[in-house]
Amino acid sequence: MKGFMQVRHEVKATLSRAKLVARVGGCIAIAISALVLIGWVWDIDRLKRLVPGLVSMNPMTAVAFILISLSLLLQLHPKESLKQGVVGLSWRFRFGQIGAILVLIVGLLRLIGYLLPGYDAHVDQILFSNKLAGDVGAMPNRMAPNTALAFLLAALSLLLLDRTSQEEKRPTEYFSFAVLIISFFGLVGYFFGIKQFIGVGDLIPMALHTAVVFQLLAIGILCARPNQGLMAIILSEGPSGVIVSRLFPGVVFALGVLSWLRYELEHTGHLDSKTGVTLLVVTSILLFGALMAKAAREISLLERTGRQLQRDRDLFFYQPLGLFAVCDDRGHFLQINSAFTEQLGFLQEELLSKPFTKFVHPDDIQHTFAELEALSQGKSTAGFENRYATKEGSWRIFSWRCYPVPEEKRIYAAAQDVTELRAAECALSDSERHLDITLRSISEAVLCTDLEGHVTRLNLAAEKLAGWRQGEAIGRSFDEVFQIIDEGTLESARLPVADTLADGGVHSFAEHTVLTSRDGRQYSIAGSCAPIQTISSEWCWFFEI
Repeated sequence: MKGFMQVRHEVKATLSRAKLVARVGGCIAIAISALVLIGWVWDIDRLKRLVPGLVSMNPMTAVAFILISLSLLLQLHPKESLKQGVVGLSWRFRFGQIGAILVLIVGLLRLIGYLLPGYDAHVDQILFSNKLAGDVGAMPNRMAPNTALAFLLAALSLLLLDRTSQEEKRPTEYFSFAVLIISFFGLVGYFFGIKQFIGVGDLIPMALHTAVVFQLLAIGILCARPNQGLMAIILSEGPSGVIVSRLFPGVVFALGVLSWLRYELEHTGHLDSKTGVTLLVVTSILLFGALMAKAAREISLLERTGRQLQRDRDLFFYQPLGLFAVCDDRGHFLQINSAFTEQLGFLQEELLSKPFTKFVHPDDIQHTFAELEALSQGKSTAGFENRYATKEGSWRIFSWRCYPVPEEKRIYAAAQDVTELRAAECALSDSERHLDITLRSISEAVLCTDLEGHVTRLNLAAEKLAGWRQGEAIGRSFDEVFQIIDEGTLESARLPVADTLADGGVHSFAEHTVLTSRDGRQYSIAGSCAPIQTISSEWCWFFEI
């Protein structure tokens, strides 16, 4: 069974592949259009029209394809950019919009020319005007009306690429599918030789490679935002994604092949029309049934896996293993487990009905909003702490670990109640502070070290005796700060640390111990070593002159 991180990785990979499809489609469209322009410049007929005898792509159509393709490629990047701390529209997005507006103007002017011949701007005859006449028999080469309409729709889809209605509908998808349908009719018309599918009346028809490029562009525009709208459903791992990704391509391919076979057999006289239609219907039903059965098996497997994942999630989420929550990026709990109600005393409905900042301590709200902003940008957090109000009026301290999923506008969070731990640390810190005050106020010289023998503190009497200030001595070894020797042998005196480590008791220095201070003066001292429990488990040494 797939884990969350594996599913997350697969979703990211799917989105990346969709963006790659858009990028490749845009690049191919630019390449085809550039070749067409080269064909017009150098009079290479094969570049202007794919097949001899077919209509050539109009040079303005090629220019519009380059502009609309560049618009698509530029808008694949994030719409907003951060510059000097200010969020604004990126230059790529701005130039992409400009390209779409120019194509919109071209398509609109050409449609007006068809609808109102007296207002024809002849925008499609600006380039190579001397070569356009007679390109299609006695008819001059113009931008076809269905081509102009497709450009208008494609430009609108890119101008509205990031617009979403309140019902979560994306206008760009409707326009893109319209372009897809118009160009698909053109391809089918060329494939089966149906003139009515590739043009409007007696006007110039859409060129074959124009229909191909529009297919690439429409698919690319749909894949430009693969985590939104209908494309998010199509690319999902759920039943809807299975139906579209498994069933639809197979149906389209199979029906296309069967229709072509029927057409060829009827055209060559091997089948009459009635038999051909019957054969097509029967084979289509059988094929569709087989594909439906395959899709049903995959959906059933997904449903079983989904139910198991839901049971596992519920068992984990609602067990008393900690505080678990799912939030949105606007500061609302979407789901919480029972640990929240147990810790805070509020009902689940009360916690879900308000922004969670309503329960946060006023002094922590600004810090909480800053952390929420970072999470909404995809940055995980660990160890973030804030205080939450309880129904009784007290405050609980929660330490959070959060994992954001920006494309879903969700934040998955786990918290630990550290109220008692922070209170214990505070008490221990107060106790240590009191110890420090006490040690620095007594008349005996006191030096403290850690378990490795490095100085951690000196009181005033010890500073005077050793000639070291506390700030200078901290971190240095005991032997460097307090140089003690045996008065009789003048050798280094034995420290009773080992004895203290062995039994945890208080042990004294040997008799006739002499301390040599930093300035060279010597003092006969008596001292002892005693363990005192602090946060850092220090040893304290007491000296008398």
